[in-house]
Amino acid sequence: MKFLIELKNIKARIFLNKDLDDNEIFSIAINAKNCSDQKSFDEALKLLSKPLSKQSNILLLELFRISLNNNDSQLAHKLLKILLRKTNQSFVIHTVLNSQNFNLRAKLIDSIKQNKKLKVNNKIYLLFMLWKMKRIPRKLLYKEFKTDLDKLLKKYQFDINNNIDFDNWDWEYEQELIRKKFLLRVMRATIFLAKIGYSGKAIKFFKKAFGLFKSSNPHNYQDYFKNNNWGWGDFNKERRFTDGICNFDDITQYLDTDFEAFFKTPYNQNELEIARLNTTNALNFATEFAKYSKNINILKIMFPIHLSQSFIHGNVFAYISLIERVNKNDFDQDWAEKINNYFFNTHQHYSSKIAFLGLSKEIRQKNNINENKIKDLFTNRVLRGRLRGLFYYSSYEKKIEYWGGCSNSIAFKFVYEKADKKIKDWLEDLFIVKKLTDREGEFCEGNLDTQKVIYFKKMFSKEVGDDFYMNVKEKISRLSHQGILSNTNLSSDISINSACLLLKNARNSKDFREAISFLRQVKQYSGKKFYYRNKLRKDFVLEQGKKDYLSSKKFRAEMSKFFQAFLELKLKDQRKFFHNSVRSLISFILPFCDRKTFAKYLRQDPYGLFRSLRSQTVLESVRIKKGLERMRSLSDKDFDKDYRKYVSNIIKKDYFGGDEISKIIYFLEEAKRRYSIADFENKLVDDLNQIPCKARKLGVIHRILGGDTIFNSGKKPNQAVTSSLDDLKNKFIENIKEMSIGELEKTFDNEAIRNLFRYCDALNGFLLEKIPYKVIHRLIDDYKIFQNHANPQTLHVGLERSVVKNAIRHACIDLSTTNTFHFNNSWFARSIFRKFGGDSMLDNFRHWDKECLQIIEESVAPIYQNMANVSLNGLKSLNFKNKKQAESFVQCIERVISIERDLETVKDFRKKHIKIYDAIEIAAGKLLKKNRISKLAGITFLDLIDQLFRFEQDAAKAYLSKSKFKQFKIILKNCALHIIKVNEINVPLNKNLYLMDSGLKLEIMKNYLQSMDTFDPKYERTLNGLPLSKDIVQYSRKYNAPYWAKDFSIFQ
Repeated sequence: MKFLIELKNIKARIFLNKDLDDNEIFSIAINAKNCSDQKSFDEALKLLSKPLSKQSNILLLELFRISLNNNDSQLAHKLLKILLRKTNQSFVIHTVLNSQNFNLRAKLIDSIKQNKKLKVNNKIYLLFMLWKMKRIPRKLLYKEFKTDLDKLLKKYQFDINNNIDFDNWDWEYEQELIRKKFLLRVMRATIFLAKIGYSGKAIKFFKKAFGLFKSSNPHNYQDYFKNNNWGWGDFNKERRFTDGICNFDDITQYLDTDFEAFFKTPYNQNELEIARLNTTNALNFATEFAKYSKNINILKIMFPIHLSQSFIHGNVFAYISLIERVNKNDFDQDWAEKINNYFFNTHQHYSSKIAFLGLSKEIRQKNNINENKIKDLFTNRVLRGRLRGLFYYSSYEKKIEYWGGCSNSIAFKFVYEKADKKIKDWLEDLFIVKKLTDREGEFCEGNLDTQKVIYFKKMFSKEVGDDFYMNVKEKISRLSHQGILSNTNLSSDISINSACLLLKNARNSKDFREAISFLRQVKQYSGKKFYYRNKLRKDFVLEQGKKDYLSSKKFRAEMSKFFQAFLELKLKDQRKFFHNSVRSLISFILPFCDRKTFAKYLRQDPYGLFRSLRSQTVLESVRIKKGLERMRSLSDKDFDKDYRKYVSNIIKKDYFGGDEISKIIYFLEEAKRRYSIADFENKLVDDLNQIPCKARKLGVIHRILGGDTIFNSGKKPNQAVTSSLDDLKNKFIENIKEMSIGELEKTFDNEAIRNLFRYCDALNGFLLEKIPYKVIHRLIDDYKIFQNHANPQTLHVGLERSVVKNAIRHACIDLSTTNTFHFNNSWFARSIFRKFGGDSMLDNFRHWDKECLQIIEESVAPIYQNMANVSLNGLKSLNFKNKKQAESFVQCIERVISIERDLETVKDFRKKHIKIYDAIEIAAGKLLKKNRISKLAGITFLDLIDQLFRFEQDAAKAYLSKSKFKQFKIILKNCALHIIKVNEINVPLNKNLYLMDSGLKLEIMKNYLQSMDTFDPKYERTLNGLPLSKDIVQYSRKYNAPYWAKDFSIFQ
């Protein structure tokens, strides 16, 4: 009855001329057949727009499986004939052989043998499997196989001797292909004979075939044994229909059978059983043969060929099996020694060393492999380099496919697949710490997500990949329980049913923590059909690699029940789980939860639906529309009460944004609709008058005008509100223009000016005229003097040329005479040095005209001379009266040492500039001799060293020789460590010190760890901010400090 209803619906859609997918109709037929509903099956087949032979191979295979289970001989034979022509024959054969219907199976096997489309390899595969099942004797298998081998030899002789065509431009290329193909088939055949127990016959055949091959290529036969795969792709791997060769999920979406288990089987059965070798690499061939035979004849022939070629270290991963084999007791001991000496004593290389970790523990110990040293080597290579998966999602192909990878990833793959549990544990830990660090090696939780792990595990076999994923997932969960991670990151990959159970258990137990942690990781896909660039939603979901839980009705229903229970908590308890963030409570309830849950939420937050993100679903849009209707239905009294809460009280805060702006805009739009223009603007003026600073008033107006948009996706005020805000903005600008110079100086400090210039260019000219020394530096740094890319060069609107020139001239005079430096004037100096003494693309003057630029250029020499003198005087004494003087010195000298190339207008510049570095070195030498250093002088000089190490090493290298720079750096580092020790600087939380160089921060932390009795928790954030290194991991273990990576099995 169920299928008849579905078919009735299909017929109605056909009648209405709606688009229909044959996969849907065919799936109904398969489902009916699976339930033994023959009538519905036959009826569904009649509705197909294409014949059975033209249907999807995936669905045909599933129907074939069901026909075998149902003992439908007629249908099975029909499908067998179709499938042997359309899809992988060995998978079809495997399906038949695994059938438990013995009578039907026997008939189908006979049909397969008689099929004219059956390929040679698949015929051999069938016979091989029948021999393994003890259905045929081995002699019969050998007899059939030998016939094919004889044909192979004869065909090669014929192709080589009768394919000469010198007029054909690609004749040599065709000959090369014939030889390569022949050699690979000979190798595969030799291995197969050994596999079925005929190693003697295998060697005899290979010698005959190899002699034939060698005689046809006497001068270059060894070249055909090369391998360019670098250890990747040497052997055929398991391939499945679910690996992305087709849109498997789309094709099977309508099936209601247990097809998943069926398609977990690899489809390339013949490759895995009789043609695993994928290259003609000599040692790969010898390795594979050695699996099935102790006979060393193949190794004797292949090893000299291997030695005749250059050694590719990346290939060593493929030779691990050979090393393992020769080290077994039953192998020839002379050859075992020869192979061991060759790999362990001759070819020691980074790749070789890493590959040795894939060997068994006994072999590593026997050959004195330093396991910990190799682990540290690989760990450092990974942390400093890359470790990315070999598979990625192709937006063009709309599937996950092989993308290639770095040597670290390939090494990781081979070692992990072969290693013992201890090595695997280390590699899993290494993967996690790599994904939890950024480019600088600092802890970064956001770098680890499900998608990256899924893509990474794709390079393993399915079984190994699943084990890797589960182990990593378990370790990540452990980190979350330890409080190292705020999210479990990988837990969102559980099934829909498991996720529903998690929410249900949390609801019943009232323990919401784990469920909330899971929900915060759930990807919230928009309900719209198309994403950017007309990308379909389903393709976008596939590209993201994260499960689409919220598309499931079952999950949304359970989530609604969960939030109904959660909303019983008091607000303060709710906020412990959901802070004011994008992942707020409303982001789940508004677009996805049912009416009852949404109504319950509105009782505690009636305007929570006015949020800062674009509507995710149609349901959300409808709810926002109804929310506006409810707002409009309020009485003036109730509206005023809510307006004060959501507008008046918010505007006076130092900062507001996101959802708060969104609510303000909705309320302003409703107030504009309700009140007269005068009343509305008076109300708005009253709100803004709560803010004493006029610059901040302009900032608030700008923030509201800009809306709560993120990439233009949120709410902006309508035209009526925008017009009123613009009028108020202009009034405030006019009020500022009426202020005296004294009032302006008092009102506009550096922060106010910086913020004002972000959103109000109308005051630039006025402020430059009234208080030029306060604004000129900021205008230059913000590129607000000359318009970008204007031709001819043009000043920004509102600026007067005479005012601009005077301001620039006075700013340059100030730099060439002052001995007091702060951020603004020193940064102006840096911009000048960058223009005339650097190669940076960040040129603040690139759009200036010659007249104004000439003022700067004429001032370069006096500015440099003054700043160099101030720097030299400061270095000479290192005696600062107060913190302000010390900061002035640092601001000055840091700009001077940022110069990367000679200033042409400064006479003998290079000679003068080297004196700065000499003075720094002399000052460091003096400090090294002191047992007492004033804290201010110590911290100031430490700050200088930090700046030089972190940012200005390249500039120093331009003026110091290689040996001189090396000596210079050693002295400075020793000086820094001496200052840290003498002044007992323990951790970089000192208010007077903020270091950027990771090496110095590490030394300070090591100093603290050595001096402490117990670790002070307030320094934990500083500790975990240090880049991952062997030093900090081992120090944390030694002194029991809570460094985030200390319990991982790295740097043992």
